[in-house]
Amino acid sequence: AFRRQFDVVTARAVAPASSIVRDCRHFPSPGGRFLLYQSPDRAEADRAEVKHARCRVTPAFELPENAGKRCFLEIVPE
Repeated sequence: AFRRQFDVVTARAVAPASSIVRDCRHFPSPGGRFLLYQSPDRAEADRAEVKHARCRVTPAFELPENAGKRCFLEIVPE
């Protein structure tokens, strides 16, 4: 019922990006994308593992109270 229904599919700390893309590949609409909230190191590692997609890591930003850095990994399936 949800095939190709969403412009953006998001996830946070559930699995490596390649697994999310593989398991949820039928959710994005044509031209849709995945947007994953990650640490910069994890985003770069996941970016290298994702196949058959365009990937972009956003600039990292600092979390409040010295809680570390985060960024978004944007994945557009091809």
